[in-house]
This record gives sequence, C-alpha cells and structure tokens, in this order.
Amino acid sequence: MTSLDLAFLLVTHGFDATPADGFVVVVTGNATYMLVPNGDRPGLADLSTNTTITTDANPI
Repeated sequence: MTSLDLAFLLVTHGFDATPADGFVVVVTGNATYMLVPNGDRPGLADLSTNTTITTDANPI
C-alpha cells in the first residue's frame, strides 16, 4: 500500500487525510498523526503523533 492508497482509504472513511512524500498526515481535533504505510509488512501503517494544538480561524 502506498501513501496515496492509505490516504484514499482514510478519506473514504471520513478522516481528514493528506498524502505526502511517503507518509500520510491525518488531522483529528487537536492532534496530528503521521502514518507511514507498511507496504508488504503486516498492518496498514506505522503511526506517530504530534499533539500540538491547532487554532480554528472561525471558532463557534
């Protein structure tokens, strides 16, 4: 599975996923995740997190 394949899979399941050079960035709430596809290895991806708080330009 490539990063484009993984991003497509995540987007079709309602996630905000963007493919990048060899990985996928997923933003949910205040967390940003970086997923690196596993290719032929078991599982879909290796996951790392970045919990920096994002600010919304249009708060409710």
